[in-house]
Amino acid sequence: MQKLNGSIILTGRNTVLDALKSDKVVTKVIISDDVEYNDKIGEIEKLAKEKNIPISVINPRKNYDDAQGVSALMEEPRHASVEQIIKSNENAVFLLFNHLDYDQNLGAILRTAWAANVSAGVESQPGGSRLRSGYCPKFISGN
Repeated sequence: MQKLNGSIILTGRNTVLDALKSDKVVTKVIISDDVEYNDKIGEIEKLAKEKNIPISVINPRKNYDDAQGVSALMEEPRHASVEQIIKSNENAVFLLFNHLDYDQNLGAILRTAWAANVSAGVESQPGGSRLRSGYCPKFISGN
């Protein structure tokens, strides 16, 4: 996960679109001037405009090659304890991680959890997996 001035840099069409559809605070959308325009890019632009999020068109694309021509800046979510989450949402849904070995599996799990509106992820044993601190904004290490 890359950060810039306290913001998380989101890369890729699906990631940016998902963030815009959510309640996450997206502060800027960045689109390459040579991106292949399609319905998804149109939807990103439409949602950004509806939410009054500035859109920057950049040239050249060289700094965003892995971003499919689309990036966004999102405010870094605050970390919370399990108790804080339950206090703020009595119907909170937690996803318990026992042991994860592959980042690809984690990515798929987190995207599905985000779509299912999971409140937070909890690691059952700190150090029991290869998760890096800050990898997921809604992730808690438990005992």
